[in-house]
Amino acid sequence: MPCGQPGTEVDHIRPGSDHSLDNLQLLCHACHARKTHAESRAAWALKRIPPKAKGRPGTRSEPTPDVW
Repeated sequence: MPCGQPGTEVDHIRPGSDHSLDNLQLLCHACHARKTHAESRAAWALKRIPPKAKGRPGTRSEPTPDVW
């Protein structure tokens, strides 16, 4: 992924809290932004839960009230 430009930003090779030197690399701003964006999209895709279809048993067709 690196473009060959000088690295100006520190990036985690493997996402998470491992800050060891083996897990860090220097990337230029554009490559770091592109990698971060791709990782963010992948994480959101894993968390996305498909909405329940209307009319299926156990679903509500009316909006949930703000106050119960």
